[in-house]
Amino acid sequence: MPHALLLSLDLSQHPRPPADCTMALHRQIFEWIRHTYGGAEVADALHNRAHSNFAAMTVAPAQPNPRQRRAVAPGPITQPIQTDYFVTMLWPDNAVFVRLCQGIDASGYALEIDHNPVTLAQEPEVVADRTYDAFVQSATSARQVRLRFSSPTHFTSAGLRQVLPDPVRIFKGYAERWNAFAPPEHELDLEKWERFLRQCVEVADMNIRTAQRVLKESHRRVTHVGCVGEVAYAVVRPKTPTGEFADDAPFAACTHTLNLLADYSEFCGTGRMVAQGFGQTYRLAE
Repeated sequence: MPHALLLSLDLSQHPRPPADCTMALHRQIFEWIRHTYGGAEVADALHNRAHSNFAAMTVAPAQPNPRQRRAVAPGPITQPIQTDYFVTMLWPDNAVFVRLCQGIDASGYALEIDHNPVTLAQEPEVVADRTYDAFVQSATSARQVRLRFSSPTHFTSAGLRQVLPDPVRIFKGYAERWNAFAPPEHELDLEKWERFLRQCVEVADMNIRTAQRVLKESHRRVTHVGCVGEVAYAVVRPKTPTGEFADDAPFAACTHTLNLLADYSEFCGTGRMVAQGFGQTYRLAE
């Protein structure tokens, strides 16, 4: 069951409040799990559950989105007093997540940023959770989906960085992550899905720009560039009337899958480095 948890850090007493605590939080949340109700077995399973480098847990600076309960200023924060972070887990066991929330609040495990203690501004808040069955049952058959990329989103191709939100790359990535964590009965046919994307999905509207984010890596600062903004993807009938998706049934089934994965994007993220806060994605109402 995918979950999204909101953590609020109180940095008012920190001598030099950092603009980005993503890496520090990502490391320490595994320690929270290990030393609290989750235990070492759960922490190791969550940490090691990787499929083709798909992270089971991501930590990202909170971005404004329609489902968030309070507004958070986007972009870098120079002198933060309270900073919010989303923790997203693609995990099938709901009880594990409940124990994690209880453990963070009750464990007394000390959180540190740059070797300085930091406290939680308020109790962790579960902002979203859905079962895989619910994703399948609630997905519509809308012929257009609109996504917002709230943090820099980028990809690689032949070792080179790509920032354009190509529909094949976007929705093929979602399907691969869905298959990595969803129950076997909901597994998608990736080869058929890619054929559908190439034949029937196009960009209908786009309002994007490039954006940068700087991370500290191996004692140096590295600038990563990606795209942010909104993109609408439309499903169109294939041009060949005798093609694989000319019939209503396969066309409708794949249209349903497109909506399913657009809903899933909020939890799985888009592109590279989602565990470090890149590729935060939300579906917008049309």
